[in-house]
Amino acid sequence: MNILRKITSHDLSKMMVKASSVLAIKIIGSGISFVFSFLVARKLGAEQGGYFFLALSIVMILSIAARLGFEGTLLRYLSRAAATHHDARMRQLVRTITSIVCLSSLVIATALVLAADPIARLVFDKPDLAGPLSWMGLSVVTLNMIRLSATMLKAIDQQSIAELVGSVIQPSLAIAALIPFIFAFDSLAAAVSYMLASAITVGTGILFWKHCFKAFLAAKQPGPREDTSQSEPEIALNTLFKSALPLWISSVINLALLPWLPLLILGMFANAVEVGIFGVATRIANLIGVFMSGVISVPAPRFARMEKNGNRQGIGRLSRNFATIVTAAVLPVFLILFFASSWVLGLFGPEFATGAGVLIILAIGQFTIVLVGPVRMVLIMTGHEKGLRNASLVSLCVLSVLLIALVPPFGALGAAIAAAGSTIVTSFLPVPIAYRACGTMPVPGLHFFFSEKTPR
Repeated sequence: MNILRKITSHDLSKMMVKASSVLAIKIIGSGISFVFSFLVARKLGAEQGGYFFLALSIVMILSIAARLGFEGTLLRYLSRAAATHHDARMRQLVRTITSIVCLSSLVIATALVLAADPIARLVFDKPDLAGPLSWMGLSVVTLNMIRLSATMLKAIDQQSIAELVGSVIQPSLAIAALIPFIFAFDSLAAAVSYMLASAITVGTGILFWKHCFKAFLAAKQPGPREDTSQSEPEIALNTLFKSALPLWISSVINLALLPWLPLLILGMFANAVEVGIFGVATRIANLIGVFMSGVISVPAPRFARMEKNGNRQGIGRLSRNFATIVTAAVLPVFLILFFASSWVLGLFGPEFATGAGVLIILAIGQFTIVLVGPVRMVLIMTGHEKGLRNASLVSLCVLSVLLIALVPPFGALGAAIAAAGSTIVTSFLPVPIAYRACGTMPVPGLHFFFSEKTPR
């Protein structure tokens, strides 16, 4: 009864209503993205699809690296400034961080476009990869601007619109962009469609941010306000970099290398067909993690306010209750992928059905992300980025060892085991760090074995 009262408390109920709308939009976006992947795989087949997914993995790794960890820093400081209605600081944060990320993205995108042919021939021994890679290389800039626009919207409690920008618009436009290529469709056409959709989505995200920020300023919501006459209106650049650096390391590892490195390494040792099957299985298994990634930012502003008020034990309890509800919502999807993996993959074409074992293993790894809840966001919002970084480094070591040992002899199955193993480590390693930081166990179930204590 005590747990039920906590879950149905007024604050949590309000947050879960918001989380439900965000999750609904995330599911719609994931469904549309799934349709795009389905169309690409179904139309191209495993070999040409393999080129597209391999190019996508390279672009995703480099785009995340180009963000320099500023996505989490922007969410943290912008949420705090929004909570105290510090308008000048909000503008400064947006202007500074978007400029830095845009510049770094342009440099990396230019280098990738120029080096696409050597990478395709010398690194992967797949000359047909060069075309899709050069076109998708341009998406490094646009993908990062989309992510920053969505992050800015999340910071002012516009999570639903942020999810619309980050998850729905781009895949929808990508599907529409496929239409002109319907009679001459290959991996290059898929890459061009993806790039054009990303570019248009950037403009949409900027328009949404301007509209919502204007409404935020006009609302003049009641709450504590900073006395800007007595405090510096700007945050020092070195302070932002100090926060972003450990987040950059952890984001490159957790958002780029851990999810995409298995496919990248598989592309070096296996043929394009096996890469295509693994790429499709990965996209399907990621539907599980989508539930948590879609709503993980919903409690972030509240975490920031609790941290500001010194209520770290409240952060842990809120994280635990939040994870319980999301896990219950995700369980049916996991069961379908676990027990009907061959049928699900067969929808993409008969040659994909051979990857059923790969999908099952990947689904198990993704489910652990949901089980632990928003632990990573707890560490970011409480200023424990270094703990998150250290956990990420351990996970990368586990992944690297498993990939080296398992991919050459076992191919896609070995890559799946390596990916799932590292995901499990990534999910659970930050838990004890969050327990020490909050003074209460943030993971449901485990709190029965760990008593509350004074936070560190």
